[in-house]
Amino acid sequence: MRTDAQIKQDILDELAFQPNINETQIGVVVKDGIVTLTGLVFPSALKIAVVQIIEKIEGVKAIAEGIKIGYLSHLNKTDTEIANAAINAIEWHASVPNDKVIVEVDNGWITLLGELEWAYQKDAVRQIVENLSVVKGVTNNITLNQFALQPEDKKKKKKLKPSNNLH
Repeated sequence: MRTDAQIKQDILDELAFQPNINETQIGVVVKDGIVTLTGLVFPSALKIAVVQIIEKIEGVKAIAEGIKIGYLSHLNKTDTEIANAAINAIEWHASVPNDKVIVEVDNGWITLLGELEWAYQKDAVRQIVENLSVVKGVTNNITLNQFALQPEDKKKKKKLKPSNNLH
């Protein structure tokens, strides 16, 4: 069984290894395999990344996540500016049909709406907007179209199916 000190050291080592994370901004306390995190990070995607790293450390039983998202005052933008930035970022991404996504912004928090065909598209949209430096957080309410075949589609499919009869 791993000690709390070993678990903490593994966490600190892993955070220090990550080029996009400043481990000095994150406090780590481990007691009975329960990791308590504190600190201030920017942007919100870093908070998610820290938790995902710690989840993979052997011996971690639970995470009490108390990391706050910090914002640089010179980056404060209006909701309209954030919405424009999000739309522009989505439009530049080739794998996402931007006409299927609706972006709502409330006090820096983005809610994504719409219907897409593939899960990778839904994930891509979330990643695109959560990495914008002015976004406080993202709620992804995009649904997936389940490709239900209509009865007439099934008939067409049968007609196109090659015959097994040999002539």
